[in-house]
Amino acid sequence: MSTIGDNIKAARKALRMSQDALAEAIGANRVTISKYENGGYLPSVPALERLADALHTTPEELSGRDPGIKKEAPSVAGLRDGLIDLLVDLSPEEEAQLRAFVAGMKANRKP
Repeated sequence: MSTIGDNIKAARKALRMSQDALAEAIGANRVTISKYENGGYLPSVPALERLADALHTTPEELSGRDPGIKKEAPSVAGLRDGLIDLLVDLSPEEEAQLRAFVAGMKANRKP
C-alpha cells in the first residue's frame, strides 16, 4: 500500500517535476517536499490541497482514498423511483403540503 509520500513522489515524477519546482509551486522549500515524500512530515490539509493543485490531481488521490471511484450523478430513473417511494408513504396532510409547494414552484418558474 502506498503512502501519501509515495503518491506525492509518483505524481511529481509523472510530471517530470523536480522537488525544487514543486516546492516553489506550493510556497515551500525542497527539504519540506523531501520530508513529505520520505514520510518525515505529513502535509496539513491546506498543504495537501496545494500539492494536489500543483500536481494536477486531487487530495483524495494523493492520500490514497479510493482514487478510482468517482461519484456519478443520479439517473433520472433513480430519482423518479426514490420520489415514488417517498410519495407512497405521505399522509394526506403531507400530500396537501407537497401539492401546494409544487404549485408555488410552478407559478414562480421562469419560461
